[in-house]
Amino acid sequence: MAQQAFNLTIERMESFVFKTPEERYLDLIKNHADIFNTVPLYHISSYLGIQGPSLSRIRKRISGK
Repeated sequence: MAQQAFNLTIERMESFVFKTPEERYLDLIKNHADIFNTVPLYHISSYLGIQGPSLSRIRKRISGK
């Protein structure tokens, strides 16, 4: 159990270093699409490590694609 928690922590830290906020957002959509119906966007932006307006711009850019 400790090893699994360690691996998740390492993956999360690496995503902050190596991925753009847009890539982190797309990963969140892919892995937890239902979260957007239950969790406020300011919590999601905090989880992604970005500000609310940045999350709005990312969502707008992705919806335009």
